[in-house]
Amino acid sequence: MNNTILHQKLVNDLLLAFGSMPYVRVWPRVVGVGRAMNNPRQVIRFGLPGESDIDGIIMPNGRKLCIEVKTGNAKLSKNQETYRNVMVRFGALHIVARDVLQALEEFEKKR
Repeated sequence: MNNTILHQKLVNDLLLAFGSMPYVRVWPRVVGVGRAMNNPRQVIRFGLPGESDIDGIIMPNGRKLCIEVKTGNAKLSKNQETYRNVMVRFGALHIVARDVLQALEEFEKKR
């Protein structure tokens, strides 16, 4: 399986695991670049540079949850480090997830 497929599978597995918790709501985020359908020369950027793959909120106080998904030996980019640092500074719970069990354990420790 290539890395893109593994990454998307892990995103989906995390959405299912965290979305099953009655006190958490999560949704996927998409960041990237594409081309306009009516003008292939026009580049369209979407999302924020470094934004996490999954966003969410945690009850009862609405604390922001950010989950950055990494597979293999991948590391946070500079933009991802900056995004993480800003989110944590403002009170978000940020997790770098390499597998579902590790992410759930880290969530419980930080919550």
